Amino acid sequence: MKNKAIRKESRKRKKKNKMANKEIKGLSDQELVDRIAEEKATLNKMVLNHAISPVEDPSKIRLNRRNIARMITEANKRKQASK
Repeated sequence: MKNKAIRKESRKRKKKNKMANKEIKGLSDQELVDRIAEEKATLNKMVLNHAISPVEDPSKIRLNRRNIARMITEANKRKQASK
């Protein structure tokens, strides 16, 4: 029983920080490009800060990197669909 509660809590934490695919698909092409640039800048700052002094929660770097990958994937899908 205890393991189930731990897993459930872990899932809740993951969902809280993850950018939903619905949210990404709801963005216009220009908004998506702007958001990618914004997230990349944020990631660069986080990585630089982490190199100087450890970040409080290093998993945020990974989540940010994955969100960027999701957005780039969606942008590439849209490019392929327009061809």
